[in-house]
Amino acid sequence: TERWEAEARRMAERNSLLIAQAGLASGRLEESERRRLKAEANVAELGERMREVVARAGQSRSEVQDQVVTLEEEVVRLGKERQETGRRVAALKEREEVLQMEAEA
Repeated sequence: TERWEAEARRMAERNSLLIAQAGLASGRLEESERRRLKAEANVAELGERMREVVARAGQSRSEVQDQVVTLEEEVVRLGKERQETGRRVAALKEREEVLQMEAEA
């Protein structure tokens, strides 16, 4: 019977050890699950931030494109004004020549 009792004690100790190991493994598994959930939350947050940055970049790009169009329109307008000023200068020079010829006559 001593042998049986010793065997029963060893089995009880082994069972206690296995239960403790299972508890540790369960704790590690829970910690691993918490880390996984936290990582998923971080990925979701980063994805949202990235979408915000892309949206702002798109908005900025649109604003820049609008400014480019405005500048192009301004260049066209200034070109037309330059042509008109050139015509006025030519007309004034012609008038000046006419007046000078009349003054000499």
